[in-house]
Amino acid sequence: MVINVLALVWGGAMMINFLWHRVATNPKPNESDGVLDFNLDFINKIPILWSVLGAVLILGAIYYALRSSKIPSPVVAEDAAAAPATS
Repeated sequence: MVINVLALVWGGAMMINFLWHRVATNPKPNESDGVLDFNLDFINKIPILWSVLGAVLILGAIYYALRSSKIPSPVVAEDAAAAPATS
């Protein structure tokens, strides 16, 4: 239990460390000396890692919304017993 708690604390601390805005580790596009430029002022003011994380979350939500309608619902035991058997 102690190891699990320490692992969660360590993981949370690393997430904060990676998301913390510093020019050396998580620069904004307008701080990259022209290497990366989206030509949109509001996007150039967001740190790169935050932009990537936001894009992944948005695309994942869209994919989940489109795909979840095609996932069959689980069969409950009562429903299976009530359904007529087909041969």
